[in-house]
This record gives sequence, structure tokens and C-alpha cells, in this order.
Amino acid sequence: MKKKTLILLCMLSMCMAGCTVNGNNYSIPSEITVTVDFESDSMSAETESAEVQEGASSESEEAVVSDNVNWQEVFEVPTDEEVAAYTNPNNRFAPCLAGWLSVPDEARYSEYSIDFKADYIPEATYWCLGQWSLDYSSLEADYETVDYESSGAYGGFQNNHNGMQTIIAFWDVYCTDESGRETVIRAERVYPTNEEDENFGGEGEGAHCLVPYEWGAGHWYRMHVKCVESQETGTTMVEQWVCDLETGEWTLMSIYDLKAKDVLFMSSPAIFMENYLTEYAGGVRSMELCNAKYLDAKTGNWEKISSIYLGSNGGAPGYEGSYNFGTYQDRIWMIASGVGGDWYNNGKGRTSADLPFGE
Repeated sequence: MKKKTLILLCMLSMCMAGCTVNGNNYSIPSEITVTVDFESDSMSAETESAEVQEGASSESEEAVVSDNVNWQEVFEVPTDEEVAAYTNPNNRFAPCLAGWLSVPDEARYSEYSIDFKADYIPEATYWCLGQWSLDYSSLEADYETVDYESSGAYGGFQNNHNGMQTIIAFWDVYCTDESGRETVIRAERVYPTNEEDENFGGEGEGAHCLVPYEWGAGHWYRMHVKCVESQETGTTMVEQWVCDLETGEWTLMSIYDLKAKDVLFMSSPAIFMENYLTEYAGGVRSMELCNAKYLDAKTGNWEKISSIYLGSNGGAPGYEGSYNFGTYQDRIWMIASGVGGDWYNNGKGRTSADLPFGE
């Protein structure tokens, strides 16, 4: 049986041994030894004292072992000269690709994890690895109405004018008491404390945070988000972690206090790859995802996500260019550029599809 032992060096980016944020302890083991069985895709810790759930994750760590997608075979990749010559005369965005991972509507989960790689990473691209609905039903005990159907969160990676970053955002929750008075509940960032708090509008209102993280092309990463109870207030905190799967280094990117108790992720999360500035539409951008799973709050078991509905999101006149998407071994992949093709007929004839995922 072919095995390999990985030494996962798990550490906070700000403090090696751990830290305390608003009375809550966030400490992770300095080292965990894990045995990976590449044939059965199983993994077991060699030391039971390594309590991963105290820090980055309560899931077992799995390695990404499959080969690379041959982009030249699945997409007519424009040359650097063609991208440089692209003038975007119609001032349109490159195709946006989006999907919905298959999680049962009734599912409530406290943690979510997914692996990510991008070989093409032009500026003005957002790689969203999860957009979740959040169950705020606990607020119904205090308010006459709670509008949490339109609330939620999203998180992922960006390449923007400030460099390489991670992002996480939370939409506001609107509550009304018996007298008709409205209360707006906005998530509050409690870590990191040295980043400027930013609110957003336009597509709903809420709070978000972009944190510098030097991620790179052709490198596998894991994003892991988890709901935990504040030791100080009892409200739900959401932690966002990132692991460099090639070095095993975990980094705590952010913690948000949702200002409500017993909040959980629910139903199917969305993912997408978006070009958000038309001046960078010509660049080739790609995304690969695998090993998606969630921790079921009812059973306490990790559930593997095995399918996705994936397709183009939007259409003329806002977008133009070429794109393709599909599956390869254990992953889904997507690639797009504002150069070549057109939105509805770019040589592949596919606008959406239900695809197996992580098989």
C-alpha cells in the first residue's frame, strides 16, 4: 500500500503559539503528523493528542494528488500578444462562471471546507469559494419578523490593485419588533484588528474585509470557515482559515461576530469566478475546485459534496468573450477570457450542466 507522511506545520500568521481575541482563545497545534493513503484516499492522525478542531479544522487533512488540467486541450487560450492587443471596444466584462454545490436544503452545517487552485490569475478577478445562506432563526424569539432569507456570506481569493488577498463578507439581517421598529444586525470583525473596517452596498448592504495573503498561481490552497460560539458573549463567531496545502501552513485570516446566537450555514453554497473591472477583461482566468465538504450540525459527520450545477452567469450585453468548464479526475475546472468567441456560442455550445464533483 502506497503511503506518504506529511508534516503539517499549522500556525497562526500573527502568533505561533496562539492568541486571544475578545476573550476567546484561538490556539492550534504547532505540528500534526498525518498519514495519507493515496490508494484509498483515507487519512489518519498518528497522534490522538493533536486536536485540530481547537484551531483550523476538525476535519482530517487530505492531500490533492491528481494531475494538472491541460488548458490548451480544453480552451483556445489567447496568447499574451492577443490579450495585450484586446481593447474591449464594447466595455464588457469577461464571462462570469458560477455554480451551486449540491447540499440538501434542510442541511445545517457549522463548517465548510474546499480546495482551490488557479493557474491564470489576472488582476481584477474574484474567485469565490463559497457563498452561503445563514440560518438566523434563533432571532425569531426576540423579534416579530426576521428577514434572513436575503442575508448570508461569501468568501474567497482576489487579485486586485492592492495585490493578493482573501475576502469574506456578511450581509445585514433586518429584524422588526412588535411595535414595527426595525433593527439592523451587522456582523462585526474582531480579527484582524489592524485592518480597516469596510462596509459595502450596491448588492445589498453589509460588512466585509480583505486581508493580504501572498497566494500564487499553480498552487493548491484550502479555505475553511467555521461557526463557533463566543466564549465571552455566547454569540456565533465565523472564523476564516486558509491552508497552503503544499507547505501545510494554516493562517487565520479573519473572525467575525454575527451578533446572534446559534447561527449556522444552510443549504447549497454557490461558487463563482468573476472579472469585475472591464479594463482587465482580456486576461485569461481559471479556477479548479475539489474536496468540498461540510460538517453536518445534526449528525456531527463530515459530508462530501459530490455534484455541482455549473454554468455561465449573465449574458449580453454585459459580457463577451470565451469560456469553458468541466470535470477532470477529482475536480471541476473553469476558464474564461474576454478575448475570442461570444457569450452564447464560444465553440463548446455549453451554457450550463450538472456535473459530478470530487469523484
